[in-house]
Amino acid sequence: LYRGLSENVLNEANIDEFLVEIKKKDRIKYTVDEKDIVIVNPKSEITKKIVVEKNTWGYANVDVRSDGGFVFVPLTHFGGDDFEDDKLEIEVKIIPEFLKAGRNFGKIFIDTPKETFCVNILVDNERKDITKHENYMFKKALDKLFRLYIEFSLDRISQDEWCRESLKIAETINGTNEHNILSALFKAQIFIINKKEKDAARILEGVDELIVNEKLSDETYGYYLYITSLLSKESDIVNRSLKKIRKFYSKDMGNSVLSWLIIYLTEEFYAKNEKKLEFLIEQFRLGNNSPFLYIEGLNILNENPSLLMKLEDYEEAVLRFGLKYKAISANLGERIQFFVSRLKEYKPIWFEILKYQYAYMPSKELLNTIVSYLCKGNKIGREYFEWYSLGVESELRITRLYEFYMDCLPLDYDKDLPQMVM
Repeated sequence: LYRGLSENVLNEANIDEFLVEIKKKDRIKYTVDEKDIVIVNPKSEITKKIVVEKNTWGYANVDVRSDGGFVFVPLTHFGGDDFEDDKLEIEVKIIPEFLKAGRNFGKIFIDTPKETFCVNILVDNERKDITKHENYMFKKALDKLFRLYIEFSLDRISQDEWCRESLKIAETINGTNEHNILSALFKAQIFIINKKEKDAARILEGVDELIVNEKLSDETYGYYLYITSLLSKESDIVNRSLKKIRKFYSKDMGNSVLSWLIIYLTEEFYAKNEKKLEFLIEQFRLGNNSPFLYIEGLNILNENPSLLMKLEDYEEAVLRFGLKYKAISANLGERIQFFVSRLKEYKPIWFEILKYQYAYMPSKELLNTIVSYLCKGNKIGREYFEWYSLGVESELRITRLYEFYMDCLPLDYDKDLPQMVM
């Protein structure tokens, strides 16, 4: 008996079996404290613990399996060292994003050397129509996510901080099934970025079960295709996803979400910024004014200022966005200055951008552009006096400069006037 058991590589288990056979110890018997777990209307992720107890010492081996996309078991294998006072706690998580409306059934299987235990899980998720409050909270969460994305896209926060804070916000989303699917997909994206592909795959498995009978919007289904492409990285899957998304897009050209997905799945756009910029300009002409696309355009122009070829409606919209977030680079600012100096008509936005640039990098050349532009626009008022005054002090040679200086001179000005304007 001893030689036969020793030939197997599982020596620890065999030794335990040998001791049982020669009556030196009792055979280990396991019991489970739960047969059924019932949860009603979970609002957030719920953790339950199943206690497995054994009757004596010796070799222990427990494996755990789950059935049901909303059930997640973080640890699936346990040995003797995991038991404390002959008790083992198995952690089970219920993920609300993967629940459908109504009753959800799942199972936990606990495999021991001689027996398999089954714990039934019932989650009653009787969702009524989404309330105004829930819809408000969903939109509020999206707004927070958007603001974080801007900070991340403009390199103002690290990738780690963006992922960490975004996950916190995504955890608060609870509403319709589609809202929950969006939340789950976003979490999967964060996991992929953090190189936690297994966690992302687990989430997608749950989403797969949810979308079978769910009528999703084209944007949500397109986002699902995008996440599956990110996870697989296989060119065939990426191309199929892109083809389907483009089909959705053909029915709703100018849709900001579908446009964004196309940008990030089109290989050519990674290699050629000018092609990507052409697509963004086309979106703008179709009426797509999404800040997500403004970010893409601004990043391209900041990285390659030479691609700024004119100052027309699209460029104005993107640079206005850049001014709002104080995200116009010095090199791009110089390019803007070049084109502003050649404009024939005055627009306040260009003055505001030049003023912003001067605050960070003042120069006589830039001052000359600002003052010339104000004169070209016949701008008179107390708020412009400081610029005309700087122009006079710097001895800029600009037609009608002294005239504008005097026209803007405040009534309470009590300093000596420069000799050249007398």
